[in-house]
Amino acid sequence: PVAGESSGGSGGGIPLKLDIAAIDLPDIDLAAPVAGAPARLAATGRVLIDGTPLDIAADLDVHRIDAAAGQLTLSAKFSPDSGAIRLDATASEPKGGIVAGLFGLPDDPALSLTVTGNGNLDDFAADLALSLDGTETIAGRLTVGAVEAGHAVTADLNGQLTPFVPGRFRPALAGRTTLAAQATIGTDGSVTVPSATLTSATTALDLSGMWSKETVSAKVRATVAAGTRLLIETDGGAPLDLEDVRLAVTADGTAKALDWTLALDAATLGRGDNRLEGLTLQASGKGANPSGPKADFTVKGTAESVVLADARAAAFANGLVRLSATGTVEGTDITLSEAQITSDTAAVALTGSGNWSTMTVDANITADVQPGLPLSAATWLRNRPARLTAHVAAKDGTVSVSDARLEAALATVTGSGRVADGALDGSMKIAAPDLSAVQAGLTGAADLDVTLGGTLSAPTVKATASGNAITVMGEALDGLGLTLDAVLDPAAPQGTLKAEARYRGQPVLADIAVVRGADGSATIEPATVTIAGATVKGSATWGPDGPNGRFALDAPDLAALGPILLRDDLSGALSGTATLNSDAQGSTLALKLDGPALSAAGVSAKTLAIGARIDDLLGKARPTATITAASLVASGTTVTGLKVEVQPKGGAIAFSVEGRADGTPVSAAGTVTPGATTAIALDRANAVWRGVEARLARPTTVRIADGAVTLNDAALALGGGTATITGSAGKSLNLKVALSGISAAVAEAVAPGLGLQGPISGSVGVTGAAADPKVAYELTWSGASASATRDASLGALNVAAKGSYGGKAVTLDSRIDGPAGLAFTASGRVGLAGTPTPDIAVRGTIPFELAAAKLASSGMRLKGAANADLKIAGTAAAPAITGTISTSGATFVDTGSNIVLTDLAAQAALGGRSIEIRSLTGKIASGGTLSASGTIGLDNGLPADIAVKVSDGRYADGQLVNAVFGANITVKGPLASAPVLGGQIDIDRADLTIPDNLPGGVDIVSVQHRNAPAAVAEQAQELKSGGGGGGSALTLDLAVNAPRRIFVRGRGIDAEFGGRIKLVGPASAPRAIGAFNLIRGRMNLLARRLDFTSGTIGFTGSLVPDIDFSADTTTSDGTATLTLSGPANKPEISASSASGVPEDEALALIIFGRTTDNLSAFQIAQLADAVATLSGGGSGSVLEKLRRSVGIDSLDVTAGDNGQGAAVSAGRYINDRTFVGVKQGTQPGSTRVTIDLNITDDVKVRGETGANGTTKGGIFFERDY
Repeated sequence: PVAGESSGGSGGGIPLKLDIAAIDLPDIDLAAPVAGAPARLAATGRVLIDGTPLDIAADLDVHRIDAAAGQLTLSAKFSPDSGAIRLDATASEPKGGIVAGLFGLPDDPALSLTVTGNGNLDDFAADLALSLDGTETIAGRLTVGAVEAGHAVTADLNGQLTPFVPGRFRPALAGRTTLAAQATIGTDGSVTVPSATLTSATTALDLSGMWSKETVSAKVRATVAAGTRLLIETDGGAPLDLEDVRLAVTADGTAKALDWTLALDAATLGRGDNRLEGLTLQASGKGANPSGPKADFTVKGTAESVVLADARAAAFANGLVRLSATGTVEGTDITLSEAQITSDTAAVALTGSGNWSTMTVDANITADVQPGLPLSAATWLRNRPARLTAHVAAKDGTVSVSDARLEAALATVTGSGRVADGALDGSMKIAAPDLSAVQAGLTGAADLDVTLGGTLSAPTVKATASGNAITVMGEALDGLGLTLDAVLDPAAPQGTLKAEARYRGQPVLADIAVVRGADGSATIEPATVTIAGATVKGSATWGPDGPNGRFALDAPDLAALGPILLRDDLSGALSGTATLNSDAQGSTLALKLDGPALSAAGVSAKTLAIGARIDDLLGKARPTATITAASLVASGTTVTGLKVEVQPKGGAIAFSVEGRADGTPVSAAGTVTPGATTAIALDRANAVWRGVEARLARPTTVRIADGAVTLNDAALALGGGTATITGSAGKSLNLKVALSGISAAVAEAVAPGLGLQGPISGSVGVTGAAADPKVAYELTWSGASASATRDASLGALNVAAKGSYGGKAVTLDSRIDGPAGLAFTASGRVGLAGTPTPDIAVRGTIPFELAAAKLASSGMRLKGAANADLKIAGTAAAPAITGTISTSGATFVDTGSNIVLTDLAAQAALGGRSIEIRSLTGKIASGGTLSASGTIGLDNGLPADIAVKVSDGRYADGQLVNAVFGANITVKGPLASAPVLGGQIDIDRADLTIPDNLPGGVDIVSVQHRNAPAAVAEQAQELKSGGGGGGSALTLDLAVNAPRRIFVRGRGIDAEFGGRIKLVGPASAPRAIGAFNLIRGRMNLLARRLDFTSGTIGFTGSLVPDIDFSADTTTSDGTATLTLSGPANKPEISASSASGVPEDEALALIIFGRTTDNLSAFQIAQLADAVATLSGGGSGSVLEKLRRSVGIDSLDVTAGDNGQGAAVSAGRYINDRTFVGVKQGTQPGSTRVTIDLNITDDVKVRGETGANGTTKGGIFFERDY
């Protein structure tokens, strides 16, 4: 509009004037249905309408005139010509006022309201303020302003709106709610809304669009905040459950041809125990005319999970559920051209039409069920496909089903029927061609024809059944016939049932008739049922006072009755009576049963007697009963002296149980109070099962209502600890279980032999629907151990675990801590849909000290720790373990072989079905390094292919061997049974020492322990079986290559050898095969050096080689030979001469060059000393012992040529390099003193002076090689 002009002016006036100068209503009486409570008001005011120019003004005052306060004032003026508007309104009332009652405001608060507005249609603003109980609750502002295309309207409102909306919608507006809207009203009547939002703490609504006479374009978005669960109350029953919901609606087109879409996503949408999870829904239509005759639509959607309170129904909605439908809506008529709902286990297809106004339906239904349903959900399907087809129609109050056919694994059912004005008319036929599919133990076929009539309240049933070649537990059931003709009227039942057949040559008969008397009573005429020798006989009448009658049971041989009942576990006998008596005081049932010996379902009882009586049977039943049994055996537990008593106690029923379980007293006592909520008060209870005793820690009460059981702090003492249960269990679960100090040993009852120990504490929570429970747990196991861990000398562990179960998966987050720094964590989930699929990460440290005891028994030690970082995936049947295991800085010691490895570092990778040793390095403590790589398979036997390399290795066993070597070794074959250690060891140098072993002529004594005590014999057997390092299954196939530098020293021998041997056979008893041959060598005997002419170190199996050395020399008697042969740890010496002299003469010739009769006493002593040395004679020669006893470093006795001129020499080092010696001969002047000064290890200076005054000096060079 042009500035200064008013778009609200009319350009003229209305020639009208109305002036109501006074309005006076002194007493307005409002009834409770109008005002929520009775109220009396008075009102005064004035109204003025002036038509030139038109002005409208009004003033109003309303106030209460009864005991309550409250007032409303209003002053308003509007001038259409100028567009001027003025508004002032106030209202107030105390608590419990009319407005609070009308709106149902919580707590009936005091109210104060003000509304003010001023301006004109081109520039108007109004403010609102509302307070409850003195606190501002809502504030808002509305503005109107002129724009080029018309008028712009803005509205802002914020505050607590929940008191002013119906209670069921209050959760949607929880917290502070804000409204912000902008709109433009065009001069052409169009409305444009750029944005209008309504936001609360839980929901958000966003609207935008444009509306005109010709076109529509709108978008609406509504959301429930992520992580918010919204419960909207409904008219009766459980509330509507909304979680993380997003709704979007669009509309575009004209008012007569509108294209629309709807998209709905919801994490949860449900009601009570029924809900959809992971819902996605899309719907759309084109060319819709809201006021026209016809509109098309298309709907598609999926739900990741459908949870239903009925577990059987839920099984049909297993897995992802999909929905699709197309059709048209025309007024109240709807036509489905195609509609399908499918899941992993079922599919339903529907076509047809209907009218929701007249409630008419004409539809064809096809339902298919796929294999995979749990048997508990649909036993009759037997995991086979099934199909249901039918035509359903409803019109004018008549509902009919025609052409119905169900084809299932057990039977085929066909039928049709109709219900009109409460009258029933129908028939069906059931054919079971193979009864073995119905129940194991049955064969043959059966047919059943049924005719239905009467009314829905009292239907009539006529049925006939027949069989063909039926067998029960392998025995023929001949001549089966069954007829039923009955009126199923709860108030007046009547009919007949007759059945006959023969089984195992005995009749199977039933003849039961229920007739109705003229007085309205129903009578069961004398009836008999006979099956396999067991009979039930009796009759009863149901009259005005109630039932009267008597029935008797006689089953002398339950083993004969069992097969026809498809039970092969029945045995014993049972007899008893049931008597009904009724009079004006009520009805009574008396029951008596006796069983001298009974057995069923793994439970056996002896001398069982049951006597029971129920008074006021049809009113507030008051039972009294006594049950006794001499013994009762169940699940391996024997209860003797069992006695159960039940009797009325006030309005409750008291019960007690007494007995001895495996010799331990067991008992329970309490009361049952029936009603809408049944209360079971347990005063005491204790029981024993498989050796585990449990008892009620304190009295508790169990309540049962609406199919749910509620426990409040029920504590059970078990395994030295307590389990406390609180919560309820029914169709929905809400249970909390607190565990405190329960010994893991209780697991022996279900898993004997595990030997679990240590207390378990923590909590377990169970929530959700019983058909789909959710479990959360957090447990600790202190001092945890098992027989296996104790046998491995593994100390006690501390285990902490938490996780959850639900949504067909288990999550876990656990930690294990143990001795020596053992620490492990495991976290992840295990999917339980179908085959379990783990996805678990395992990380931790394994100290090698944990294996110390086991290794020590084999003479080994391992220090350090391994670090594991693993992931477990795949399936439970075929797990896939990947990740790495590593160690560094580890040390290995084998005391048996004197091998020490240090700085061990290794890294192994697990993948698929094998372990790859990426690297293994270490140092040999005596010198050298080793490295290894290869793979170990995880299949049966743990097949391995490992290569080990040793570089510059040094080995010393501390006795016989000192070697420098390199090696390329392989380990192949199954590690779990018979691995093979192969490859080649190359010896660069080896020093073999022939030891001074045992004194000559002394043999190891062979001892036999006869008549040993049992304890000694057992110890000897343990030592024998424990020898050899535990009997390793490792097999050797090693080549040892040493072409030279194999030095053999000891007992006067200094020789070099070369050769090659093989080490083969089991590692617990290896065999060495091969030889090392002499390259050069010599032997020192006293002062004579002999050069070897031949020599061999041969291995023929034992690791102790056989040696064979020969040395020849020329003597005055010809050629003599000295031989050293035999095991290296016990060689033998022999001497021979060409002249054939005795061995001692030959040895004297070799050493001294003369026969024994020409030897001095000293030479004879030296000869004996030499023989002892060569043959392993004790700890040294006689002269050697004398030398040590006088504290000198050298002592020797020699003889001159031809045995003349014997001399004794002695000497001592006075420092590291100076040696002083004295020599005394038998000739005059033979005394000598020598001084040796070692310049270097090879060069020495010697000076000598004699008693005759002679002196000598010289420089000497000496080197050993």
